[in-house]
Amino acid sequence: MNRLAKELDEKLRNLDSARAQYLESLVREALDRAERDELRGLASGWPTGYFERTAGALAGEDFERPPQGELPHRDDW
Repeated sequence: MNRLAKELDEKLRNLDSARAQYLESLVREALDRAERDELRGLASGWPTGYFERTAGALAGEDFERPPQGELPHRDDW
C-alpha cells in the first residue's frame, strides 16, 4: 500500500461515519473521473497524457531553414 492509500485509510478510520462516507464519495468520484478520462483518451486513438508529455519538448531547440533554391521561370501566357 502506498503512502496516500495509508493516509486515506487512517483518515477514514478517524472520521465520524458521515464525514467518512463523504470523503469516500469524493474519492470514488475522482477515481471514476480518472477512469472516464483514460477511456476517452484511448477512444481518441492517442495515449492518455500524450500531448501533456510532448508539449514543449522541442522548446529551446535552434531550427534553421535551409536555402530553398530559386523558383523555376515560367513563360507568360
